[in-house]
Amino acid sequence: MNQGFQRFLKQWYHTPQGRLFWEQERPLLQQALDKLFGYFLVQLGQTSTDSWLEGSRVSHKLLLDENFVFTERPSSSGEAQTASQSRVHCVQADLDYLPLAKESVDVMVLPHTLETVTDPHYLLRQVDALLVPEGHLVISGFNPLACGVLKNRLKKHNRPLREAHLVSAAELAEWLEVLGYEVEQVRFSTISCYEGTTSSDSLLGWRLLEKVENLVNRLGWQFGNVYCVVARKRVDAPRLVGLAKRRFAWPVRRPVQVAARGSSRTLKQGMKR
Repeated sequence: MNQGFQRFLKQWYHTPQGRLFWEQERPLLQQALDKLFGYFLVQLGQTSTDSWLEGSRVSHKLLLDENFVFTERPSSSGEAQTASQSRVHCVQADLDYLPLAKESVDVMVLPHTLETVTDPHYLLRQVDALLVPEGHLVISGFNPLACGVLKNRLKKHNRPLREAHLVSAAELAEWLEVLGYEVEQVRFSTISCYEGTTSSDSLLGWRLLEKVENLVNRLGWQFGNVYCVVARKRVDAPRLVGLAKRRFAWPVRRPVQVAARGSSRTLKQGMKR
């Protein structure tokens, strides 16, 4: 796992530029999780000290990661509250060896998790084994083609972001279709390029690029900074429930019993029966 990029995200989301991305991504995840139900929800990887799961209605939530960092935030009663004290239960685990039973998770959330692991294909295969039939997978990531992402990757102090392996939404949808998932939703955040730019020349250039992306966006190309993909695990042969579990006799005739040392004449008589 790329611990450096994960630590970078936890710190970067508290900077003015990173906070802008966080505020764009949070509504996407909230809208996706608000429509998903189940008994168990699992988030793989802590990429932000603030919770991504506040919009979920699932009763039991788990956060799995190797290292945790929490920030205090005021609760409704005015007392300081951390992520570990909320309804999200934190479990320390290696993402390469997830300590969960197969087909036990209803909703799996991966906020930039595929960008922090060394082998995203292997992680997706693990997730596929853990999800129940018809379970949902929610994945968010940075759009490599977005001008806001390109702008931040060019900055010297954002080297972990520049070296990170970003996966586009179209590429991710192809991976999920190969695994047998039905992509139900792909949403992008707004296009923003010039926020935080101080130089007038640079500001003019980023504004021009943003206008071009907004124009191309009408043709179907998406240039939002962050995307959110919701996919459902399809099962071709669903499990039988209720009365359908009863076994029915196959419409096959009973085999004819033939003597072990019977002659060819005896064998023919048995076949005629």
